[in-house]
Amino acid sequence: MYQFLLNYRSTPHSITTVPPATALFGRSIRNKLPSVTKTLPDMKYINETIDTADQSAKCKRNEYADKRRHARIPQLAVGDCVLVRQEKQNKLTPHFDPNPYTITAVKGTMITATRADHCITRNSSHFKLFTGGATNQGETSDNKVEGRNENAREREKCSC
Repeated sequence: MYQFLLNYRSTPHSITTVPPATALFGRSIRNKLPSVTKTLPDMKYINETIDTADQSAKCKRNEYADKRRHARIPQLAVGDCVLVRQEKQNKLTPHFDPNPYTITAVKGTMITATRADHCITRNSSHFKLFTGGATNQGETSDNKVEGRNENAREREKCSC
C-alpha cells in the first residue's frame, strides 16, 4: 500500500501537471518510477501554475454543466410585473394568478414580489413575466376593448 501511495504522489496530476508530493513539499520525492531528472522551478511558480490550471479546469467544468442543464441568465429584475404560479383547485383554475405582482427584491433565484398589501417570496421558477395581453375567450368585442384598457392601466400601475 505504501508503495502505491508513493507512486501516486509522485505522478503528475492530470489538471495541475504537478505531482502532489512536489506541490506539498516543494521538491520531488525519490521513487522507483522511471523518469527524466530535471531541475524544479521555484515554488512560487509551481503554485501559480497549479492555481491557473485549477481555475481553467473549474471554468471548463462549469461551462459544460451549464450547457448540459440548459442554464440561462435570469430574465426577471426588480420592478418587473410578474404572474405567480398558483395551486390547482380544479381543472378550470389557471396555472398563474391573473393579478400581477411587482418584484421588489432578487437574490439569486429567490424573488420577493408584492401586490397591494400582500408580499410573497418564491423561487424564480414560480414566476412568469406579465405581458398584459391576456383576455377571456367568451367576451364580446366591447368587453375585449375594455379588457385591453384595463390591462393597459394594470401595466401602467406595475411599471415602477
